[in-house]
Amino acid sequence: MPTSDIVTIHEFDIKGGWAIQEGKKVDPFDIVDALQGTGARIYVHDLDGRARNRPQLDLVQDLSLEVVLWYDGGIRQSEGVIDPLVAGAEMVALDPAYLKGEVEFERVLKLTSNVFLDLLSEHEDRIPDFNKSITSGNGMTRLLSMGYQNFVISPGEELAFENTGLEGQVNLYIRQEIPNEKNLPTSGKIRGFVKDLSELVIEDES
Repeated sequence: MPTSDIVTIHEFDIKGGWAIQEGKKVDPFDIVDALQGTGARIYVHDLDGRARNRPQLDLVQDLSLEVVLWYDGGIRQSEGVIDPLVAGAEMVALDPAYLKGEVEFERVLKLTSNVFLDLLSEHEDRIPDFNKSITSGNGMTRLLSMGYQNFVISPGEELAFENTGLEGQVNLYIRQEIPNEKNLPTSGKIRGFVKDLSELVIEDES
């Protein structure tokens, strides 16, 4: 798979209006400026929106004017996926720690296919006793059979998506640094890599 086919997704948290990366506060629009013209996407964890159960739609709108935005606002009900998409996000994250139960997952796909499951979300505000069955074993097969296609996973987990016996497209995004050309994975299901912003971060001096 040539590198031109691989999507890069830069991931960071936003809290109090700042992008937080490696303990540094950065203006998120400085990040946007650094990425313009690169074809990269950004994956924003809206920590304030998650805490308040109210997405920051003005932030979504402003950021998505400049770059392609994937958005995580801790969606708790299926209907919650719509507002960020209308505001300009390309994709909205679903986290089983918030969106609980198969019925809610089924309802989401009746509204839109512009969603992805982040199977590695580990933010401290997660619900500690969430039902893990939806993303393990038969639960994953059920998600695929519902029609879910987009997943953020850890390295090596792409093997779990091979030979599922289910038809349809699966798009996998691996949370790791992009490998070099010789080490690119061969699976046609791998569409990109989710990585941090270490090379883009400029610490705010104020």
